[in-house]
Amino acid sequence: MNDYIEFSQPSGFYDKIDSSFLTTYGLVRGSYNVLINDRGNIATRKGFKLYAQTGSLSTGIKSAYLWETNTNTSVPIRTRYDAMQAYYEGSYRDVLTGLKSSYKMGFATWWDKTELKDRLLAVNGGLNIYHWTGGMSSIASWTVNSITKMYSKGASAGNTLTFAAAGKTITQSTATDFITLGFTVGATIRVLGTTNNNGVYTISAVTASVITVSSTDTLVNEVCNVATQIVGILGRETWANERFTTTGTKGLTIGTTNFTYNAGENTATLTLTTDPSAVATVGGFVYQAFLSTTPSGGDFPAGLPIDRIAVNLNQAYVGYSQARNVYFSKQSAFNDFAYNVTLRKTGEGGTINLDNNLSTIAVDDDKVVITAGKSDIHRVTFTNYSDGTSSGELYQAPKSKTSYGQSGVSQESFVKISNGTLYLSNAPTIDFLGNVENIASQQSLPLSDPIKRLLTSLNKTDASGVFTKNSAFYLFPYDSVLLIYDVERKFWQPPQIVSGSCISLDGSGNILVHSAQKDETYTLFSGMTDNGSPIASNATTNIQTAGKRSKRKIHDEVFVEIIVNGNAKSVACTMQSGYKGATNVTTFNVGADDAENFVENPTISSGFGSTPFGSTPFGSLFPDLDEDAEIGATKKLYEVQGGTIVESFTDQMSFSTDELAAYFELVSWGYNPKKASTSLVDIMRD
Repeated sequence: MNDYIEFSQPSGFYDKIDSSFLTTYGLVRGSYNVLINDRGNIATRKGFKLYAQTGSLSTGIKSAYLWETNTNTSVPIRTRYDAMQAYYEGSYRDVLTGLKSSYKMGFATWWDKTELKDRLLAVNGGLNIYHWTGGMSSIASWTVNSITKMYSKGASAGNTLTFAAAGKTITQSTATDFITLGFTVGATIRVLGTTNNNGVYTISAVTASVITVSSTDTLVNEVCNVATQIVGILGRETWANERFTTTGTKGLTIGTTNFTYNAGENTATLTLTTDPSAVATVGGFVYQAFLSTTPSGGDFPAGLPIDRIAVNLNQAYVGYSQARNVYFSKQSAFNDFAYNVTLRKTGEGGTINLDNNLSTIAVDDDKVVITAGKSDIHRVTFTNYSDGTSSGELYQAPKSKTSYGQSGVSQESFVKISNGTLYLSNAPTIDFLGNVENIASQQSLPLSDPIKRLLTSLNKTDASGVFTKNSAFYLFPYDSVLLIYDVERKFWQPPQIVSGSCISLDGSGNILVHSAQKDETYTLFSGMTDNGSPIASNATTNIQTAGKRSKRKIHDEVFVEIIVNGNAKSVACTMQSGYKGATNVTTFNVGADDAENFVENPTISSGFGSTPFGSTPFGSLFPDLDEDAEIGATKKLYEVQGGTIVESFTDQMSFSTDELAAYFELVSWGYNPKKASTSLVDIMRD
């Protein structure tokens, strides 16, 4: 018997029906910590590494957010216990303290037309809306009434910068060195205030007193001592460049001490109203002070706790999860909810009344979507109105056609994808938001239908999601399960075992997993261990019937085509024949230490069926595998196991390893089933 049925390129992960009824080859329940990679092969997932600093507290992270600003900076945000932290130069820094520890933080972004910067808005179950421009920097020097920031070098009397064309160098005459000021190789600098050398350059080398620019850059011989001259990291030359405010209340914080500044925002030196000497240090962290505003106007009630927030068309939508109203602000002021009672004008505030307690506020396709109770979904729409003598703007928020349980579970479970919004419902389902408009149609079948059994079993509380790299990721913290939907290929990946309280993104699209036990954050899918621990993984295929459910089959060979790295020395390959292996269970191992040439170096192993027999392994270097330093060198193995005849109705394969830093990639597998002498009908007749 040599005719093989071969299996490769699985169609996704399924957990809904008896896997023997699947019409395509796929992975099923029992699979975990493996992914169908871009080549269509089943591979061990990568692990996670510590992101930023080691934690010092036994309280975990409660919420997280990626703030993508208008100045092309991406700021990862997280909250722990009673403090909000922003990521700055390799670590999370406290930027707001005194929060309500019993509430998760809600975030949104609002455009400040006066400052020409966006502001981070945040709510925490209190009476106020926090807001912040995101100003963060480091201290280079200070006086009794000023501080000078790093990443900028200004020339003044007795402080010259010399530009040399031949060596492509910028030399300073002062004692404060470039390295201390934060200049590093590879950084892009901007030069202003010179006669001949204004422009942008790339640092190729740096010492205390000399910057050498790239060989492709051009400098002109010049000596400058003009006070307005600046050599600074591009986009970081001034305090305003680093998002410190230039209007309104102008405060900053060093450590836990607050200061007020009144001049210098557009330079590298701020003028302070008090002496910073007692708390300032070279390289010390300084940040724009958070502001807090109590909403008012319109129907907004005094004393309302706020724990939900969203922004659309620069209007803030807020509410409280234990109340039945949503309030939206004027476009010009996120804290002003007033409107003309006689005829509401365009861009004014308003109130939306709900039939059930507010659940979530989200934005989909430039429309605000509000969910309430277990089932209600509202879409907010605006219409211009005119009767010939007066004009205004009308709004409404009708209920969508929904069934029980289709309301959103959590604010964090709404995930913007390339062509719409996904959300987690109470049903539970994961679906496109637009599908709820017509629940009776075939198109509204939940995306999660192939994994219905698994999703139903998970605890939905505090679930959070993100979209990156063409996939939506949902973390269920109380089950330590991460679900992944590949939007491009339209299938579910097997579940990943990931422990954390919530997930978010960094500025490069990498997934951050935040600890529930301590104040630590990790980068997911990085490295080959889970923070030093092995990644136990398993790939279980759907049950195979060889196309004949009622026919008893026999087989005597199984082959495996697999890629392994040097740490995968024992990948267990297991075939269960019959229901849950009732007929036979056979396990054999393949790994990096297998012989590379089956002709010259045969090896004998035992194990298929009840009688030991030889195996035929051989391997070769696999140069087509993408270079990946974390995985290391790989080998491609073909292994054939055969000898004893096994008789069964069904067969199922699984592949697993729990070795440290091991990687396997299953390319294909197969076996050689033939019709046995007896069938189910024959057995029943007997």
